[in-house]
Amino acid sequence: MPFSYYAAGAAVGLLFGTAGSVVNSFITQKLVIDRQHDKANAYRNVMVANILRLAVSAAVLFVIFLLRNVLPFSFNAMIIAAAIGLTVISYILLVIKTRKAQKKDK
Repeated sequence: MPFSYYAAGAAVGLLFGTAGSVVNSFITQKLVIDRQHDKANAYRNVMVANILRLAVSAAVLFVIFLLRNVLPFSFNAMIIAAAIGLTVISYILLVIKTRKAQKKDK
């Protein structure tokens, strides 16, 4: 197979992973960062956010799995790039949002 077959699959997978990361970042923003002063429900908010983030990540990977025979790209490259996008981009967005929240508190 040509390199473009794998590169295109990786690009599409990274796109899917980044989309999932943006949704995960939104979940973290709304349930954890915006409600950080709610000490009574802090544990519940973090747990709900983690469960929803896990569901979004699983859904992204499952959609790629379902589309493996439809999309003309390398499934292996797509699934690996999506996993990288879900983890690396999520951490980058989380660091950005945490720094913004810390600057607000100062």
